[in-house]
Amino acid sequence: MGDILAPWMPLYAIGIQSSMDTAVAATDGIDADRGGVLLVEHAEFSPGQIIHEEKKLSGESYRQARTGHDYNMGGIDPKTTFPINGSAWNFWSFLWALFQTGSREEAADPYVKQFFHYDSAVMETWLTLVRYMGSGAVSHRLVGAIANQLTLSSDGTMLRGSAEMMAYDHETDHTMSAAEKLFGEHAELVWENATVMLNNDTIDLNGFEIVIPTNKTGPRYNHQNPQKFIQGDLKDMTGTITIPWDSGDTDWDGNVPMTTMKAGTTAVLKIYWGSAPVAAASGELGIICGVKFKDASTEELEGELGWTLPFDLVSGYEYTTGTGTIETTADSAVVSATGTAWDENVHPGDKFVLTDGADAGDHFIKTVDSATQVTLLRALTATDDDCNYRIENSPIFITLADGISRGIGL
Repeated sequence: MGDILAPWMPLYAIGIQSSMDTAVAATDGIDADRGGVLLVEHAEFSPGQIIHEEKKLSGESYRQARTGHDYNMGGIDPKTTFPINGSAWNFWSFLWALFQTGSREEAADPYVKQFFHYDSAVMETWLTLVRYMGSGAVSHRLVGAIANQLTLSSDGTMLRGSAEMMAYDHETDHTMSAAEKLFGEHAELVWENATVMLNNDTIDLNGFEIVIPTNKTGPRYNHQNPQKFIQGDLKDMTGTITIPWDSGDTDWDGNVPMTTMKAGTTAVLKIYWGSAPVAAASGELGIICGVKFKDASTEELEGELGWTLPFDLVSGYEYTTGTGTIETTADSAVVSATGTAWDENVHPGDKFVLTDGADAGDHFIKTVDSATQVTLLRALTATDDDCNYRIENSPIFITLADGISRGIGL
């Protein structure tokens, strides 16, 4: 009798690749040098075998599988879906594999990681994914995997994620190492500990779902395996929130969600575990997105009526000004306005673009300190007084801190 593989036996591990076609040891899971990542259900590693089928005229009334007849084996498009509960330690690799160049990490502990809309179609990281199937060379492995879509949600219990992956290659003869079977120990994020805000108002929420498709493609050309992955656009990001009639804040009570939708007004949704919408301490995670509600319908939510609000993720606001209106200081992240006051549409997670000066480029707002001052996530390198700038709401901005340097964006 052969070995028995019971449903409880497979486990899963992750490694970070620097090139698409070169597998690595899966030791970049929940903790450094521990590859394991805890899934809530099994992930099937499909080879995505392509079969070219043609019903040939063979003189028979049935299909023929002999060589050169009705079936010819083509290339592969390996795929899997990883369902995981949320934590700063579980999500970082999938977010990096999704946003790619729209990812960066701060250099000091707690190593805050930021994920946002990208402006490049190239890939900068790939994952090795391993599924333990028994001792010896029988485990499954996907090489050169990237995330094409990530769904974040909660039904009132845990923060959950579901990452849809594409890969370069599929193997069934991997021998899983001891490090690939190790897991870290960190608390996952429960819904009861989340803070939810619409604009600057703290509200109650029954649950949410945010779907982030990146529309990547993996052309094979005249080869068996995908030869590259190309980042698509983020124009299909959608979501839904369910908010009770008595929302916890008078600005969103009663019919306000419906009137907001009818007016076409955008809002900023913030869902976070920690002290503020942008993660600042190890274990914190924050999700910030610009939303444009598409509909509003009532339904029973835990014994009371409330609103189901589907939305698109958008950048709904831009603040621009001429020169001579900001002051900054070298080695400080604080930016002060002179002669102007930013209104309530400026939020944490917004993109703060310096269009000239030594620090020209994209920065992100960590906190809005007052109507005339914000603190950026990253300190500036020089004094940049009298600069042109603009502020844009981010369609999606996710931060987390896990206290581990992962080399993101370096």
